[in-house]
Amino acid sequence: MASTRPPSQGTAPDQPSPADQTPEDTPSQTLTLSTGPTLPSEAATPGTEAAPVQEAAPAPEAADTPVAGPAALRSPKPPRRPRPDRAELLAAYGKTVPDLVGPETRVLLCGINPSLESGATGFHFGTPSNRLWPVLHFAGFTGRRLHPSETEHLRARGIGITNLVHRSTARADEIADDEIRAGVPVLIELVERIRPEWVAFLGLAAYRIGFGRRTAKVGRQPERIGPAGVWLLPNPSGLNAHYQLPDLVRVYGELREAAFGPVTATTPTAGPTAGPGLRSGHGGG
Repeated sequence: MASTRPPSQGTAPDQPSPADQTPEDTPSQTLTLSTGPTLPSEAATPGTEAAPVQEAAPAPEAADTPVAGPAALRSPKPPRRPRPDRAELLAAYGKTVPDLVGPETRVLLCGINPSLESGATGFHFGTPSNRLWPVLHFAGFTGRRLHPSETEHLRARGIGITNLVHRSTARADEIADDEIRAGVPVLIELVERIRPEWVAFLGLAAYRIGFGRRTAKVGRQPERIGPAGVWLLPNPSGLNAHYQLPDLVRVYGELREAAFGPVTATTPTAGPTAGPGLRSGHGGG
């Protein structure tokens, strides 16, 4: 099944998969195509393939606020914005989200495909409650917890987002294995064009399927994609029970240190313990 890549926001869409909603290393890694739309819960979120460049939305003026210590998982949430209603979510089926990339991209996050909320809003990992947002903050990638619409802040921090498959779905298991494999050449072309230092796959299942590495584990991988090193990270979905927030912060922080150097006194750090308001469903963008 050929993959179609939407225009870029700087460059492409995102979404981790429900194949990773259970422990990343479980044997059931195959993503099968389901029939008929199933509306996700408000907590759900998917990913995407190579897409058109997406114009970054203006970010709020709130200043970066480093947060450290045990209160970490209780960092202030970004301003509330209107969420898509049911009709808008259903209308988002099959929509694409532009890649969020640019010449400043040092770390390219690659999800599976976009969620319906991402398709409806045009922003990767479009559900504000997706754990990716607090994890990026506590791991030191961003100075505060961002809203999905704060694309310029991500780009300024050298972070880009794309997906292996670009069509929006309610669940990542609506994506067939062949779609994931078809997205690999498109991703390689993108990486060779923007030349990030690292490509980080958010979810083991899609990486194992796309690159034929069925035993790949979380962490740095031996191969490279063009000029970029490869890092494998757990799906940030709240459905991924094997990784609680502190675990996600730790493993994402290892990539952060490899890409940007050790965390300093001015870098937001965390000693998180699971807290309320950090649950999210679909693992993708």
